[in-house]
Formats: sequence, C-alpha cells, structure tokens
Amino acid sequence: INDSLGHSAGDDLLLQLSKRLLGCVRLVDTVARLGGDEFTVLLEAPREPDGPARVATRMLEALKKPFVLRSGHTVFSSASIGIVTSSPEYKHPEELLRDADTAMYEAKAAGRGQYVMFDPAMRARAMSTAPGSMSQPMKPRPSIPAATPVEPEPIMPSSTGPPSGVTRRTFHRMRPSS
Repeated sequence: INDSLGHSAGDDLLLQLSKRLLGCVRLVDTVARLGGDEFTVLLEAPREPDGPARVATRMLEALKKPFVLRSGHTVFSSASIGIVTSSPEYKHPEELLRDADTAMYEAKAAGRGQYVMFDPAMRARAMSTAPGSMSQPMKPRPSIPAATPVEPEPIMPSSTGPPSGVTRRTFHRMRPSS
C-alpha cells in the first residue's frame, strides 16, 4: 500500500485494521502492532478452551470486508494467524512469539485466511528445515526499541499470572481494487 498509494494510505489502513481487530476482542485483551504489518493479540484468561480459535475466526471474518480508505481507494486484506497457548514451559515472552510465528507460517503455507494452533511438532519441523539445520544458532528476533509506541509488554506475564495465549498475525499483500 505504501508503495502504490502512499504512506498516508498505509497509515489509514493500519488504523482501520487495528480498529477491526479491537472489535474482535474483549476490553481486557490487548492488541499491539509489532511493526510493519504484524500484530500480536494477548487474550487474558479466555472463558472457553476454544476461545483463541473463536477470536481468530472473528478476526479473519472482519478482515474479509473491503477497506475504504480516506483517499477513496478500496483495498482488500487477508491474514495468516498463528496461535499459541501459554503454559509453564514458557519462561520468556520471546518463546511464545517464536511458537506463534511458527504456527503463523504453517497457516501461511495452508493458504490465505487461515489460523493454526501451535503444537510442539511444528517447532521440530521448523528447526529441521532451518538454514544450517541447527548447525548454527538461530538469530534472535530483534527487540523493539523502548521509544517505539507499541512496546512488547502485552506478552509479559502479568501480576495475575502468565498470559493465557498469544496470537501472532501478519497480513498478506493488499491491493487496491479498480
């Protein structure tokens, strides 16, 4: 969008995307933009075990509708969503993001408009196909600078306990309609 319609249109789209995502979660949940076209959603204590999948389905449905930008252009978006549920095995927020990323790439491989729940076999597959196949350490994901408006706190354990889940998402290329 930035390249074809300009940064103002890209900013408008991100704002509209954010509002749609916020409309899919409860007030106690958190939606955060990690950068570019990546968002993370933290669900605080989902009421049902299938809560994260239900939220992902609502998000995918919300993003199917066209976006009408202030410029008058109409653009379309789709998403791939990776879901991971917190457990005691996770000691650091980056581990949740890593596994949500892994599930997101599985969702991308399955086609647009999909979500995938993480399972540990996915990590094993990802590690076996990584460049160097574990002969070289993986490069850590760069941290978000403190000055960035969206900081990584949403994935940190809160005073009420560890997060119950993290949804990592990325948007596919969007194109203006004619």
